[in-house]
Amino acid sequence: DIIFRTVPPEEMESYYRAADAVVLASVSEGLARSLIESSSFGLPCLVHRYGVTEYVLGQSGYYADLTGPGALGSLIRSTAAEWALPNLRQQRHEVVATRFSWEVLRGSYIELLRRGAELSQTNPESYARG
Repeated sequence: DIIFRTVPPEEMESYYRAADAVVLASVSEGLARSLIESSSFGLPCLVHRYGVTEYVLGQSGYYADLTGPGALGSLIRSTAAEWALPNLRQQRHEVVATRFSWEVLRGSYIELLRRGAELSQTNPESYARG
């Protein structure tokens, strides 16, 4: 079954655990957070190949040119047999955990906030105007 709906963040884990795979068919995203979340649960991600999806998923993604007719169906048929392999589920989890977990990113966020605070102290009028 295919489900399209908005759910509260606290319910997302149940959906990820029930899913067999995740498809993000968009051909452009700023940062595909849904891929990071999906991969953290070990789910296979079927995506259009472009810079952001390659950056997020690396070698653990399932890629195709999804602008062509039948491309998604072909990608599903050619990869579905390996989606549930335990070693690949763990690998997908590790790919994003080693790059996007809070433990890894915490220092970067602290530095970003520190720099923002310093800049706002240096030139507070520009921040007040937006």
